Amino acid sequence: MPARRFHCRSKQPGGVDIKQCLLSREQVFFYCSHAHPLFHEKTVTIERLKSARFVSFSGKSLGGMVSPLSAHYGNPYIRQQIAASSSNTGEVLRMVLAGIGTGALSEHLCREYEAQGLLRSLVPESRVCEVSVMLMWSAHQVRNPAEEIFLGRMQAALASD
Repeated sequence: MPARRFHCRSKQPGGVDIKQCLLSREQVFFYCSHAHPLFHEKTVTIERLKSARFVSFSGKSLGGMVSPLSAHYGNPYIRQQIAASSSNTGEVLRMVLAGIGTGALSEHLCREYEAQGLLRSLVPESRVCEVSVMLMWSAHQVRNPAEEIFLGRMQAALASD
């Protein structure tokens, strides 16, 4: 397993002093559930995937923290009819598990369901993209004691890796 690298940096969009630290990187794949017609097909082609209904994250926008994933909306893989959407990862996972449509989900969220035979990874077999998970905070925001302790301990833990 490759060494994990963490970093902290400052980003100041529009004069706002926002700090951020990389927590992890998530590998994203397309999935469907055992309740979806594609689950039982021996071979799923890109064309077949494009014709399937899709469960989407409503919070995706180009230029955001999930821009690697949102960039795929112009990609040949994703031209499906959006069947449902949510900004909550758990809700998107539940909708995919219910068979409402296929979805792009983080591998670590789906591993257990795939092992139980409830989800299937679809084409492409390699990941769709990698998404960075960030801890972000305002350098000038007044925080309560619990927030100060949490942020300090998170920064210390990330700096020690």
